[in-house]
Amino acid sequence: MTTSEISPRRNNFKIFLGAVKIALGFLLLWLSLRGVQWEQLAVAFQQVSMGLLLATLLSVLLGLGLKAIRWRVLLQYFGMPVPGLNVLEALLAGQAANIILPARGGEVVRLGFLATDQAGQSPQILASIAVEKVLDLTALAVSGLLVAAYLPPQNALWIRTWLLPGSAFALILLILLVVWGPALYGRLRRWTPSEPPRWLGWVDEQIVGLTQSLHQLRELRRIVSLLAMTLLIWVVMAATNQILLVSLNLEGGVLVSTLVLVLIHIGLMPALMPGNIGPFYFFVQLALTPFAISSDLGLAYAMLLHALITLPPFILGGLLFLRSGRSTLLVKKSTS
Repeated sequence: MTTSEISPRRNNFKIFLGAVKIALGFLLLWLSLRGVQWEQLAVAFQQVSMGLLLATLLSVLLGLGLKAIRWRVLLQYFGMPVPGLNVLEALLAGQAANIILPARGGEVVRLGFLATDQAGQSPQILASIAVEKVLDLTALAVSGLLVAAYLPPQNALWIRTWLLPGSAFALILLILLVVWGPALYGRLRRWTPSEPPRWLGWVDEQIVGLTQSLHQLRELRRIVSLLAMTLLIWVVMAATNQILLVSLNLEGGVLVSTLVLVLIHIGLMPALMPGNIGPFYFFVQLALTPFAISSDLGLAYAMLLHALITLPPFILGGLLFLRSGRSTLLVKKSTS
């Protein structure tokens, strides 16, 4: 079979897979809306405390700010003192991309945003994003174990058999690269030809930059600071869920807000549809089911939480995008 024959088949498979994912997303949306009494839903919106709703929004903004600070600290550890607004702009652009696109390409967008201003430092940016993902994956696994007794059986099993081993493997691999990365890759480089082709030389340069960047985290104080910031980020995200619960007069404590947090992250991993509306609504309601919260109140909570989480990246990201002058640059490129 020739390459020209394989390529259309791959494209057709990608289109088919994308269509299946979107169909599943709409199926979850239908399941979320099925049987809802719209009059009761309107009543639920009317009883929302506006003060606590504002507090929820402020908590969301605080979480975004903490994520930007953690990423900036990581970049500084890797020798990249990037301005805070540039880091925030790239972070918001990545989150917006994850919401809009039917695939999780936000990390690529973040890399592209910073790489345009930081020529030749893509390995450092990639290393910072990788460390960030490992930290969040570990936090998700630990949070999932804490609320495993209230998770649906399939989700609890997935956490024990896939998420926990996967996060443990990623964390161990990160530790190995941090401590012995340059030495390990130095041994592997002995197998490369003395005069490698240009593309292999480029790959070698990127890997060297990546391992040397990760090696900068070998100091214990840096690891502790990153773990502390990650813990604070996840506490703030759980607090966001909790404040919104109280604004709707729903009973719930740390257990409920953490369960919502875990199932949202699990449900959004496949990126089934643009906006992730169906999976978001479905898994939030699923998290509230063990606590005898009605479907109407659960849907109202899911709608408000989704809006409060997704709108700030779009609005703030757009404002920062205009401030940075990138929009003017894009217009000039398109007209030239």
